[in-house]
Amino acid sequence: MERPSIKGTAFISAVTDLQELVQSGRLRREQLELRLRPEDVEIIDSKILPGDWYPIESYGRVLELLGEVDGGGASYHIRRGRRTAERLLKSGIYRQLDRAVEQRAEKDRASLIGIMLTVGRTLYNFGSWEILRDQSSERVLRFELRQMAALPENARITIQGFVEWAAEHILERRTRVESRRAQGDRILFDIHID
Repeated sequence: MERPSIKGTAFISAVTDLQELVQSGRLRREQLELRLRPEDVEIIDSKILPGDWYPIESYGRVLELLGEVDGGGASYHIRRGRRTAERLLKSGIYRQLDRAVEQRAEKDRASLIGIMLTVGRTLYNFGSWEILRDQSSERVLRFELRQMAALPENARITIQGFVEWAAEHILERRTRVESRRAQGDRILFDIHID
């Protein structure tokens, strides 16, 4: 079985932020080396390639260090997810996000969920991203991630911020996203539309 990993396009954002903290002096290189594992430091010191896969455990540890140095708590990780979504949209790497924002007439609930699932499946090499069949509520959209025991909690919250930003920009409506681990390997996402 493949090692649970995240695509370089998402990992590079965290590494860039970590490097900026070191360059600004808010995090000393020695602190970084003490807090992270040697394999994490090796990844950070290498060139992160957008198309390569990086261990999800390393990503989780980098997120944890970022949260401690740059603000901590769930609100930090939600902001981080929102910034990552915005960066990816501006980079043009994920055309489905670009198209969803451009094609304003086609904005609907099904396309939003479809985009979230497609992007999620391209960023993680593990898990299963599925729509939950009961979509009867006009104000709540729900999808589920299965087989996600390897996903760190800070990454779950970062995904929540990513989904929130994308939903607001695709639907052009204020949204609130909640996520929770229903069981060790299942994560539910609810998108509340105002």
